[in-house]
Amino acid sequence: MEQARTPTTSTTSATKSGSDTYYVDDVGDKVVEATGAVGTDLVYASVSYGLSGADLENLILTGTGNLNGTGNGLANVITGNAGANVLNGLVGADTMSPAPATSMGPATASPT
Repeated sequence: MEQARTPTTSTTSATKSGSDTYYVDDVGDKVVEATGAVGTDLVYASVSYGLSGADLENLILTGTGNLNGTGNGLANVITGNAGANVLNGLVGADTMSPAPATSMGPATASPT
């Protein structure tokens, strides 16, 4: 498993394969996973973020801010934070959770 932490300025991170973990902390950050990469990837985001990469599977929103989380065409798992989140799965058989079990915050989930 690889881990990539984006610096505090806008950055593009990319890896080739495997199960990867990314940390996004700037709205300009972009994560690009290699097309056809094997493994399950996870993005932790402290800002509103969308899984725009075709091979990114899971998104966890962190912190307490009111953030938006958006999936892609895969079967995504999207988890909100303690803020008032808007979660949008787009297409795919998505699983959306408004917040971790330890801090249930209000959220709006949309499957499309």
